[in-house]
Amino acid sequence: MKQVTIEEARGILENEAEKMSDVEVQSLIDYLSLMAKWALEEAARLRVQDTSSTTKRSKNDSTEV
Repeated sequence: MKQVTIEEARGILENEAEKMSDVEVQSLIDYLSLMAKWALEEAARLRVQDTSSTTKRSKNDSTEV
């Protein structure tokens, strides 16, 4: 996965990054990348779990999970 550069992050953050050092911006990039990875993994896990629970119900079962 391509990571955002410090320069790109500064462009995205605009005024928020003015007082941040390059090290602080890189730390923010690393943290947000980790959070995004976790969120994608969790979404995939929930999707698999939802698909699994859907296939376990009979066609006549209209209850929601």
